[in-house]
Amino acid sequence: MDDLSALLAQWSDGFAARNNDALAALYCEDALLYGSSPELVSGREAIRGYFQALPQSGALGAEFSNLVVRQTSPSTASVAGVVSFTTDEVALPMRITLGLVRCGDAWSIGLHHASPLQVLAPK
Repeated sequence: MDDLSALLAQWSDGFAARNNDALAALYCEDALLYGSSPELVSGREAIRGYFQALPQSGALGAEFSNLVVRQTSPSTASVAGVVSFTTDEVALPMRITLGLVRCGDAWSIGLHHASPLQVLAPK
């Protein structure tokens, strides 16, 4: 499981550094991502573009917490928890779910879904 923790640390570091190439490299070639935009993003190059389109000014951070990790087979794992995104101005906690796939000796992200942690109350 240490290699799964390393993948999450690389993701957090890449996000904070705005290293879109390093972030994209963590995803499978055919990965799917539902992030903060309403569109489903498909494929590593499109995922790189998604990260490039995020605001590029000010301090940025992402910290994982309350993670539950389940290795479902030798080559697949699921991660669910919270990622708190921070900027100079706001902190935004989000639910995050990742589907991970082992490609050779390394884990890659095959599925990434994030949604707001705060649930809106019905009217």
